[in-house]
Amino acid sequence: MQTGESALAEAHAREASRLAAAARDYAVEARAVGTLVFVLATTPGRLDEAVGAVAGGESAVARSGDPRARTYFKAAAAMVHARNGQLPEAMALANEVIEILEGLQRPPPDELANAYSNRAGIHAAQGDLEASARDQERALSVVEAGLGKAHPLYGAFALSLGASLATHGHFERGLVWDRAALEAWELTYGRNHTSCALAQLYAGQALLGLEDLPGAEAVSYTHLTLPTTPYV
Repeated sequence: MQTGESALAEAHAREASRLAAAARDYAVEARAVGTLVFVLATTPGRLDEAVGAVAGGESAVARSGDPRARTYFKAAAAMVHARNGQLPEAMALANEVIEILEGLQRPPPDELANAYSNRAGIHAAQGDLEASARDQERALSVVEAGLGKAHPLYGAFALSLGASLATHGHFERGLVWDRAALEAWELTYGRNHTSCALAQLYAGQALLGLEDLPGAEAVSYTHLTLPTTPYV
């Protein structure tokens, strides 16, 4: 999924689901079907198949006694509902995922942070920017406490929050988080990385929104040492 090889990701997810079902390991089956749902839902033109995969995975989730497997699957189902425009259904699932994870003795920080971030996206789709920002800030707090600021997720959530704020005209607030993303990714990847360039781009756009043309130009022309070998 991360490298964009959706066909291979789908094949692995389907095989994992088949093997887990044969072994009666319903927790693994639920996670495998959840992964399949993510793959299908993010592949253009296959949202209807993702809906079918959600329906097909419900029985494995019901048989699984693993709360993390249930939340993983339900997060995938929430994304499908959101992409179908079924925002109340998506919100109900997102709330359930957060409730389950928060009830664990030691919630996994990456999964809890993703759950907050996913709910933030639903809030944004409903037009509630402040609720969206609060959830994205919760996601950032969870990552900072559990994984530290020098983690890729911190940069991702910070940039997402910055972009959302800027989209709604809150350029100054957005710029703060664009810079936080840049700082996190510089710690994670080093200064010469495309993620850092993306954070600089968003910061430049926020500065343009603030009509700070010199600042935007300075950010846009920050020098990055490009690789001597072309990408293949």
